[in-house]
Amino acid sequence: MKPELTPFNVSKLDYEELAELPGRVQDDFEKNIDKTKMTDEGLNDYLTELYTKGTTFQNGLGKAKANDYTKKVFKSDKGRDKAYSTLLKAIKLGRASDDEAEVAAAESLLNMLKPFGDVPSKNFEAETAALDSILVNLAEPKYKAHVTKLGIAKYVAKVQTTNDEFKALFTTRVADELKETGIDMRVASKELIITYNDTVEYILAMAKNKKNPNVELFKQLLTVINASRKYFQDTYINRGK
Repeated sequence: MKPELTPFNVSKLDYEELAELPGRVQDDFEKNIDKTKMTDEGLNDYLTELYTKGTTFQNGLGKAKANDYTKKVFKSDKGRDKAYSTLLKAIKLGRASDDEAEVAAAESLLNMLKPFGDVPSKNFEAETAALDSILVNLAEPKYKAHVTKLGIAKYVAKVQTTNDEFKALFTTRVADELKETGIDMRVASKELIITYNDTVEYILAMAKNKKNPNVELFKQLLTVINASRKYFQDTYINRGK
C-alpha cells in the first residue's frame, strides 16, 4: 500500500487544541518507536524544532489564558456562539410554518448557511471570518427579505453586535498578550503549524523513498502520525458534523 498521510486540517484547530499536538506526537513516538533507531539527522532536526516550538506555544498560551483580556475574549466568544445558535434555531422554526413563503425563506437561509458548517465549533479567527461572511450575505436584498419575512432581524442584529464586540476584544488581547508574554500567539501558531506540516511531509517523503535504508522505520512513524491525525480530525474538527 502506498504511504500517505491521513487527511487532517491542522489550521482548523483552536489554540488549546493546537497546543496539544506536539506533545501528542512526542508521546506517541516514545511509546511506539524504538528511540535507538531514530538516528536520521533530518528527522531529529524537525522533531526538535517541533517540540521546542510546541513548548514555547504552550507556555505562551498558559500566560495568555491568565490574562484578563483573554478571559473576556472567551466570555465574548460564548456570547456570539449563543447569538448565532439562537438565530439558527429561529430560522429552523420557519420550516414548521403554515405559510409556504416562510418555509421557502427558511430553506433559502439554511442553504446559504450550510457551507459554513458548525460555526461555533471553529477556532476564533475562522469563526470570525465565517460570521463576517454570513452577515454580509444576510445584508443582501434576497436574504434580507427572508429575514424580514421570518421576523428575525433582532437575532441577526445580535449576531452582528456580539461578533463586533468579540473582534474589538480580540484585537486588544493580541496587543496585551504580546506585552504580557512577549509572544504574538497568532504568529506563533502559524509557525507551529508550518513546522508540524514540514515534519510530517518529511516523514511521508522518507516513507515513500524505497532507496532509504530506514524506510521501514519511517513507515512506522507514518502509521503513528496518522493515528494522531485521525484522532485530532475526528475529535476536534469533525465534531458536530
